Amino acid sequence: EEIEVAVRNPNPLATKVEELILAPGKTGELNYSFTEGDSDKQLVLEFARIPSINLSSRLQFLANYPHQSTEQIVSRAFPLLFLDDLSTVESELNAKSKEVIHETIQKLYGRQLADGSFSYWPQSNANSPWITAYAALFLTRAKEQGYAVNSEVLNRWKRYQSRIVRQWTANDASWAYSYYNQAYALYVLAVAGSPDLAAMNRLREEKESSNLSRWALAAAYAWIGKESVANELVFNLSTQVEEYNPINRVFGSSLRDEAFILQTLLLLKQQQKAFNQASYLVKRLKEETHYQTQSTAFALMAMADYARHTKSSEMNLKFSVNSEKEQKVLSQKMVVQQRLSSKESSGQVKIENLSSGQLYGQLIQSAYVLKDELPAANHGLDLTVRYRNLNGDPISVNNLKQGSDFIAWVEVVNTSRESYEDIALTHLIPTGWEIYNTRFVDSLSDEADSLSSAPRVKYQDIKDDSILSYFDLQPNERIRLPIRLQALYAGRFIIPAIRAELMYKPSVFGRTAAAETTISR
Repeated sequence: EEIEVAVRNPNPLATKVEELILAPGKTGELNYSFTEGDSDKQLVLEFARIPSINLSSRLQFLANYPHQSTEQIVSRAFPLLFLDDLSTVESELNAKSKEVIHETIQKLYGRQLADGSFSYWPQSNANSPWITAYAALFLTRAKEQGYAVNSEVLNRWKRYQSRIVRQWTANDASWAYSYYNQAYALYVLAVAGSPDLAAMNRLREEKESSNLSRWALAAAYAWIGKESVANELVFNLSTQVEEYNPINRVFGSSLRDEAFILQTLLLLKQQQKAFNQASYLVKRLKEETHYQTQSTAFALMAMADYARHTKSSEMNLKFSVNSEKEQKVLSQKMVVQQRLSSKESSGQVKIENLSSGQLYGQLIQSAYVLKDELPAANHGLDLTVRYRNLNGDPISVNNLKQGSDFIAWVEVVNTSRESYEDIALTHLIPTGWEIYNTRFVDSLSDEADSLSSAPRVKYQDIKDDSILSYFDLQPNERIRLPIRLQALYAGRFIIPAIRAELMYKPSVFGRTAAAETTISR
């Protein structure tokens, strides 16, 4: 019998960026070179009238993001609603964007709870205040853009959200960012055409409200045309936000909030401050090395808003790849992207700036490497994996007999002094192995008895080729996850690295080293 098996490269995506700045009338060159064996090679030429915000890399990050919480699926789709304001959009990308937006709308229908709020995870009965407002804002803005959104879904949310903001009082502000959460919910209600002026005025009078809540409340007032009140709220407030712990119930970061402040300044028609804020935001985006879904989505939306509100000169240039025929580009957009052929393993792009202003260019090459040679790592999370047969005896998976059943025990330890929430464990499986779709294997070894008092998984997504698990860990706490597997197909396969990371602080992570397994008949 012949069976077709989909084989994908499980190794990390490697990205390399070449940059240049071209004055009017000047020419420049950008070079690329792929490594032999690279797969899924992509080559994108990006031009901008502002210093680069790494648009291609950020869109690729969102497109490939593997986790499926409500925050993450909304963050993936939200910027796509406004991508045309920021950049040229190829027909293929435009079609894909519409598909992602439609899929996200449908997924949100399934995550709305009976009271009108939205859950953070699928099949969960627990809602999230911030994510409820965030998801509703996406549906509202999608409907504005002409997408079909079920009106009853929005009406159920409006009834829920209106009740919650009316019930809120300062005495209920028992957790950090409660004022901010209330202000953001009021802002979303205003955008949805159901502002609650009584609740807005009540929050406006609160002396303890934070700068972040004042900016969000100002956005709500500005949206309904009360700009004088909005300007009074943020008079002399700083537009920059101090760094704070990204592990929080509003999924925030200073970068996310500074992007939201830029959107508020644009609503207030404060063009000079908006220009200064956009320039500062571009600098922050340039320096960011670890992307996060919430800050990436807000930043892209804020820059799209800025591009829509800003008139500028036309971008005029021409370029050629490997001395082939020159191509001309004329565009009013802030960013222009051109996908290039990557048939050649190396080459050169020549660019001439015909614009009246300075031009910023990037050549982004990305591919999945042939061999993952990165070592095991512990940056706040220690990750190990051990393999045992069904009797609980340790085994080696370097050489397995076809049809063998065994257990992978993955252990994650929080080695820091901080409490970590929303840890994501990504366990990719070799192509020759198959997962038994069982959640926890509580009876396969004596070691399972110790799991009764261990931290529990909040959500687990078992796919054909991977298991994604999500949990919290206190300092020095550990979790052990047993997964039953079978060596199914004969051959030699890569055992991909297993990775655990904080979803909202990706600089905290742990990983194993990649290895190989051979399955013989």
